[in-house]
Amino acid sequence: MVSLKKKNPALKVIVSLGGGRGCKTCSSAFSTAAGRHEFAESMKAFHKFFGTDGLDLDWEFPNILHYPGEEFGPADKPNFTSLVKEIKAVNPTKELSFAAGSMRGFSRKY
Repeated sequence: MVSLKKKNPALKVIVSLGGGRGCKTCSSAFSTAAGRHEFAESMKAFHKFFGTDGLDLDWEFPNILHYPGEEFGPADKPNFTSLVKEIKAVNPTKELSFAAGSMRGFSRKY
């Protein structure tokens, strides 16, 4: 995919991680600042190595049970917000997208 950028320099290649059935390890992996930072740094290295342009983060949706045995909890929502901030801080020029449900009272822009 990335090689197609030679023919079309405007092409954006975005990596998608996770899935519509939730993310089995996201709750624990992103529960600490160190875990979020390690992930953001690993994405930076991934983008550099493969020449990708961004990340579609499919932790759909934090704090909602998707399948039996999945870890989740109330801290997932603020941890997701912190994760997004960390990814953008470490990868400021890269695209970042994610699916998000409506959250009453949520008006902050990133």
